Amino acid sequence: MSGCTIVEHLEVSEIELRYKSCGDGREKTHWQIILLAMQGLTSNGIAQIVRYGQRWVQRLIQRYNEQGPSGLLDKRKHNKSNKLLDPELMLELETALLAPPPDGGLWTSPKVALWMSDKLGRPVITQTAWYYLGYLKQRLKVPRPHNPLSDPTLVTEFKKKLSQFDARRSDGIGYNPR
Repeated sequence: MSGCTIVEHLEVSEIELRYKSCGDGREKTHWQIILLAMQGLTSNGIAQIVRYGQRWVQRLIQRYNEQGPSGLLDKRKHNKSNKLLDPELMLELETALLAPPPDGGLWTSPKVALWMSDKLGRPVITQTAWYYLGYLKQRLKVPRPHNPLSDPTLVTEFKKKLSQFDARRSDGIGYNPR
């Protein structure tokens, strides 16, 4: 592919102006891609310059050709997927997390995804549920594993030495950072 074909929705000077005055870093790079394509660079050459994948560069050029300047906007800003639960459902989820899940045990992202799917009437992936668990500051609270073969005497001795070491470190006495 020698160069990328660009539909001239705007004059080169207007594209240059938008590139230079754009405040959003991603959108600025999108304008730069169109400028470079208009200068005859290949999608591979553009990808190497802007450090994007070649397929993404081709996709941005295609979006610009089909949609014009609006095709270069950062679509993530207008993505409503991060507002999946309205405030009422968020409160309901937060309340549900205070009690054990219906099947017992602990709340996990798959269980929250099922809860959300039930409330929204459509599938919700576990990654989205994990995001909501983090947003609500819910962490898995389980005790650290205990080695059944460990010697309790050695463990107590180790903890005693460790606390003495920590005390010396906090005072700065005998602490060598090297």
